[in-house]
Amino acid sequence: MAVNFIDSGACEIDGEKMFYFREPRALINKILETVSTVGAEKFFSSPNEDIKKVRESMAECFFTLALKRDDGRDQFLMQPKEDPPDFVLMTVQDKPISITLDDFELVEITARCRSFDEMENIVQRKVNKGYSGNYNLLIFINNEKSREWSNLLYKQLGNYHPFKTVWTVHLLWYKDKKDLFGAVVNRLRPYPPRHIEAPIDGSELYKPQPVPNFMEEIKREGKTFLSFKPDFVKGLTKELRKINLNRLQAKNRDGEKGLS
Repeated sequence: MAVNFIDSGACEIDGEKMFYFREPRALINKILETVSTVGAEKFFSSPNEDIKKVRESMAECFFTLALKRDDGRDQFLMQPKEDPPDFVLMTVQDKPISITLDDFELVEITARCRSFDEMENIVQRKVNKGYSGNYNLLIFINNEKSREWSNLLYKQLGNYHPFKTVWTVHLLWYKDKKDLFGAVVNRLRPYPPRHIEAPIDGSELYKPQPVPNFMEEIKREGKTFLSFKPDFVKGLTKELRKINLNRLQAKNRDGEKGLS
């Protein structure tokens, strides 16, 4: 597998250019660009796969922003062209360099969901699909009952395996419901639970951030990008090969189970 990293958001794998690991601000820029191009109504309803991926990145983006505020580690996110998983979360630490790659499935509880029982059934169907043990589950509760239902799910969630962890994310709005205040992330399982409240305002999203030690700024065609340093790419490429091998082995095991 040949991997050529172009910048922090794009790479070539075996000659095919694709978007790969992105930082949260890059995700937000893509969301705003898409809404501006197709309109809010189409953005939230279109079955188009490209638009759907951007729509899903909203929950994933606020999830990564909350985790970053909580532990200070740099978070990057990749959405594979084919799922599962819905996204891969890469957490990076420097001195010494360490990388974790976590596969996530995403399920959204929309405003059309009328009751907690309905939400619980949606989550249980996701659990019952029989994913391999390499996956985590993120539940985006995009509903006016989000806080109440997240607490109920924490109390009532039964068997959640084969998922390694189960998280919820929901948004907090100011009282007038016009402006976003931030996001709330909860790890429901395994115990002990984890609760993160992350106020997020516009200035914080767009103010310049220090460039991590494992990245550098490069300019191409008058644009400035963040690019992984060559030494870091070696370690990242090794981890990517490992996760792809593990994913292939898990699929093979699942296939063997299906045949038995």
